[in-house]
Amino acid sequence: MNTLIVSVRREFLLVLRSKLDIFHPLAVFLLLCSILAAAVHFSDADSAVYAPAIIWILTVCVNVLAFEKFFEADAIDGNLDLQIAYHAPLLLFVLGRVTVRWLTVAVPICAVAPLAAWLMNLDSDTWTILSISLLLGSPSIAMFSGLGAALSVGLERGGVFLALLTLPLTVPVLLLGIGACRQHTLGIDVLAPVLWLLVILIASVFFIPFGMAKLLQVSQEY
Repeated sequence: MNTLIVSVRREFLLVLRSKLDIFHPLAVFLLLCSILAAAVHFSDADSAVYAPAIIWILTVCVNVLAFEKFFEADAIDGNLDLQIAYHAPLLLFVLGRVTVRWLTVAVPICAVAPLAAWLMNLDSDTWTILSISLLLGSPSIAMFSGLGAALSVGLERGGVFLALLTLPLTVPVLLLGIGACRQHTLGIDVLAPVLWLLVILIASVFFIPFGMAKLLQVSQEY
């Protein structure tokens, strides 16, 4: 548990030193939403169909790109080697790092999602389910992205590899999030997709950190 606290504290300090790590993904998200809203004049009918999908796709892409070279600095400065040499639990180390990245990237995007929905003329009744679906789906996206980042440590084109590996993994979460918003618009109960998002969230948080820890350990051994 001490490793988890140290990892979270260290990551927060790094984020505070480089505030662009918070504002850059958020700015990119809002800029792309504004451009699309200005370029495409959404009617009420079009907005109900396309706006949730656009917001979800942009959220996935921005979150995945935020994990480019996520563990690269730890590998270069020897932090990973120290973690392994002193038998520190890498599981808690990666869990702390991914949690902070989710808090500083995904949560602000979820917070401004209603603003993006308003720009795209989405019915205000759908804002709540959009935000809930993003909050439930974004931790899974963060875990998938962390797994891809752990697998791409040391690769020259790690960013491309990260996108190719992670984006297909996020498709079920993406479809469930968009489906929840669509069902809400049609007046259909959204409990099923929301529960599936919750199941994927729990499974990813419990199992993926083990994979990340093992991949990082293997990357430093060879």
